[in-house]
Amino acid sequence: MNLQIQKTMPAAPDFLAGGGEMGAAMRAFDWASTPLGPPETWPRTLKTCLRIMLASFTKSADSLSLEIEHRRRIEHHQNLLLDELNHRVKNTLATVQAMAMQTLKGVDLPARDAFLARLFALSSQHDLLILDNWEGASFEGVVRRALRPWRENEHARFQVGGPVVHLDPKQALALGMAFHELATNAAKYGAFSKETGTVHVSWTVEPGLLKFRWEERGGPAVCEPQRRGFGLRLVEYGLAREISGKVSLDFRPEGLLCEWDMKLS
Repeated sequence: MNLQIQKTMPAAPDFLAGGGEMGAAMRAFDWASTPLGPPETWPRTLKTCLRIMLASFTKSADSLSLEIEHRRRIEHHQNLLLDELNHRVKNTLATVQAMAMQTLKGVDLPARDAFLARLFALSSQHDLLILDNWEGASFEGVVRRALRPWRENEHARFQVGGPVVHLDPKQALALGMAFHELATNAAKYGAFSKETGTVHVSWTVEPGLLKFRWEERGGPAVCEPQRRGFGLRLVEYGLAREISGKVSLDFRPEGLLCEWDMKLS
């Protein structure tokens, strides 16, 4: 009669208990094949040190797990609040737009359309911020979002280029509205009012400073207006306050040139 003898692994000493992955690796290792020999023969001081060390690893692992779970719950709560904020902002803007359309029914159409266009531009920039969870937006993304209504597949009406710059939400909204006003002005009086007209948007970055340039070409001859409208006042004065810098508008015959310097945090 053949007997099969099953070889079992000896139980791990109690001083190697716990310790998470580190303890499991130590218990699985074949110490008998090393100069240290089997764990049972190790000196008492080494056993004591290992017992303390592995117990410490176990407590650290438990604390880390609790911290991870706590942070996960906080992040989940923040996401819920952010979703609620996005929902409320969009609903508020939609309500304002509906009220404006009802209230301004008998008002001069160009004035009403300009007001509604500004609301839509503001809503569009909010949508851009939502994509990045209200942590800001890229400078190029804000520019292109504002110029999107004047994009044509047949030929490029605008060119945009510059280094990567991240804007905080306040900067993104302020610049988005400024770009909307510049584009609207170009559509009424400048480069976008003529099929051959183009707008060239560029910026460079120096230590702590962004230099911006909006240049219109190929449009009708330009002259400085006797009176600044709301849009140009917003760009020239309102934006200057938001970026803590100076905005320059040069009404050259060949096309408007707008430049400004903006401090970067």
